Amino acid sequence: MLSLNNQTFFKMSEITHGGARQGAGRKPVSEENSKNALIQKAVNSYYKTETDEEGKEKLIHELLGFERGVMFVAEHLLGKPKEIIEQINIEAKSIPLVFAEGRSYEDLKNELSPE
Repeated sequence: MLSLNNQTFFKMSEITHGGARQGAGRKPVSEENSKNALIQKAVNSYYKTETDEEGKEKLIHELLGFERGVMFVAEHLLGKPKEIIEQINIEAKSIPLVFAEGRSYEDLKNELSPE
Protein backbone atom coordinates (compact mmCIF):
# COMPACT_ATOMS: atom_id res chain seq x y z
CA MET A 1 0.00 0.00 0.00
CA LEU A 2 1.35 3.42 -0.96
CA SER A 3 0.37 6.72 0.61
CA LEU A 4 0.53 10.18 -0.93
CA ASN A 5 -1.10 13.32 0.52
CA ASN A 6 -3.33 11.25 2.84
CA GLN A 7 -4.57 9.19 -0.13
CA THR A 8 -4.16 5.47 -0.15
CA PHE A 9 -3.21 3.54 -3.26
CA PHE A 10 -3.07 -0.24 -3.55
CA LYS A 11 -0.63 -2.20 -5.61
CA MET A 12 -2.30 -4.36 -8.24
CA SER A 13 -1.31 -7.54 -6.38
CA GLU A 14 -3.19 -6.39 -3.25
CA ILE A 15 -6.56 -5.80 -4.96
CA THR A 16 -8.92 -8.66 -4.21
CA HIS A 17 -11.93 -8.01 -6.45
CA GLY A 18 -13.69 -11.15 -7.61
CA GLY A 19 -12.65 -14.71 -7.00
CA ALA A 20 -13.76 -17.13 -4.32
CA ARG A 21 -14.26 -15.70 -0.84
CA GLN A 22 -15.42 -17.36 2.32
CA GLY A 23 -19.19 -16.98 2.79
CA ALA A 24 -19.74 -15.77 -0.80
CA GLY A 25 -22.21 -17.35 -3.19
CA ARG A 26 -25.53 -19.06 -2.83
CA LYS A 27 -26.29 -20.82 0.43
CA PRO A 28 -26.80 -24.59 0.36
CA VAL A 29 -30.26 -25.84 -0.63
CA SER A 30 -30.58 -27.63 2.73
CA GLU A 31 -30.18 -24.28 4.55
CA GLU A 32 -32.77 -22.66 2.27
CA ASN A 33 -35.21 -25.56 2.82
CA SER A 34 -34.79 -25.39 6.60
CA LYS A 35 -35.64 -21.66 6.55
CA ASN A 36 -38.70 -22.32 4.36
CA ALA A 37 -39.83 -25.05 6.77
CA LEU A 38 -39.41 -22.69 9.74
CA ILE A 39 -41.48 -19.97 8.02
CA GLN A 40 -44.17 -22.50 7.06
CA LYS A 41 -44.29 -23.75 10.67
CA ALA A 42 -44.75 -20.15 11.88
CA VAL A 43 -47.55 -19.53 9.32
CA ASN A 44 -49.34 -22.74 10.38
CA SER A 45 -48.99 -21.79 14.04
CA TYR A 46 -50.23 -18.22 13.48
CA TYR A 47 -53.31 -19.30 11.53
CA LYS A 48 -53.82 -22.46 13.65
CA THR A 49 -53.95 -24.74 10.60
CA GLU A 50 -53.25 -28.46 10.31
CA THR A 51 -51.67 -28.60 6.84
CA ASP A 52 -49.19 -26.42 4.97
CA GLU A 53 -51.69 -25.83 2.15
CA GLU A 54 -54.31 -24.45 4.56
CA GLY A 55 -51.71 -22.11 6.09
CA LYS A 56 -50.62 -20.85 2.66
CA GLU A 57 -54.23 -20.33 1.61
CA LYS A 58 -55.05 -18.27 4.73
CA LEU A 59 -51.89 -16.17 4.29
CA ILE A 60 -52.79 -15.45 0.65
CA HIS A 61 -56.35 -14.48 1.62
CA GLU A 62 -54.97 -12.02 4.15
CA LEU A 63 -52.47 -10.60 1.64
CA LEU A 64 -55.30 -9.98 -0.82
CA GLY A 65 -56.74 -7.46 1.66
CA PHE A 66 -53.88 -5.03 0.90
CA GLU A 67 -52.94 -3.33 -2.38
CA ARG A 68 -49.27 -4.38 -2.06
CA GLY A 69 -50.40 -7.89 -1.15
CA VAL A 70 -52.52 -8.10 -4.31
CA MET A 71 -49.53 -6.93 -6.35
CA PHE A 72 -47.29 -9.52 -4.67
CA VAL A 73 -49.70 -12.38 -5.33
CA ALA A 74 -50.34 -11.25 -8.92
CA GLU A 75 -46.61 -11.02 -9.67
CA HIS A 76 -46.08 -14.54 -8.37
CA LEU A 77 -49.05 -15.99 -10.24
CA LEU A 78 -48.72 -14.07 -13.51
CA GLY A 79 -45.06 -13.05 -13.44
CA LYS A 80 -43.64 -9.54 -13.18
CA PRO A 81 -44.19 -7.29 -16.19
CA LYS A 82 -41.12 -6.73 -18.36
CA GLU A 83 -39.44 -3.40 -17.79
CA ILE A 84 -37.79 -1.30 -20.47
CA ILE A 85 -35.32 1.53 -20.00
CA GLU A 86 -35.81 4.58 -22.17
CA GLN A 87 -33.23 7.37 -22.36
CA ILE A 88 -34.58 10.91 -22.57
CA ASN A 89 -32.73 14.22 -22.74
CA ILE A 90 -33.98 17.03 -20.51
CA GLU A 91 -31.97 20.26 -20.45
CA ALA A 92 -28.93 18.52 -21.96
CA LYS A 93 -28.96 15.78 -19.29
CA SER A 94 -29.56 12.17 -20.18
CA ILE A 95 -31.95 10.52 -17.71
CA PRO A 96 -32.76 6.78 -17.79
CA LEU A 97 -36.41 6.05 -17.02
CA VAL A 98 -37.81 2.60 -16.31
CA PHE A 99 -41.28 1.73 -17.62
CA ALA A 100 -43.36 -1.41 -17.70
CA GLU A 101 -43.39 -2.88 -21.19
CA GLY A 102 -45.93 -1.21 -23.41
CA ARG A 103 -45.56 2.22 -21.73
CA SER A 104 -43.25 5.07 -22.64
CA TYR A 105 -42.20 8.54 -21.58
CA GLU A 106 -44.73 10.00 -24.03
CA ASP A 107 -47.54 7.99 -22.36
CA LEU A 108 -46.52 9.30 -18.95
CA LYS A 109 -46.23 12.88 -20.23
CA ASN A 110 -49.71 12.69 -21.79
CA GLU A 111 -51.21 11.35 -18.56
CA LEU A 112 -49.64 14.08 -16.42
CA SER A 113 -50.20 17.06 -18.70
CA PRO A 114 -53.31 19.12 -17.95
CA GLU A 115 -55.73 19.36 -20.83
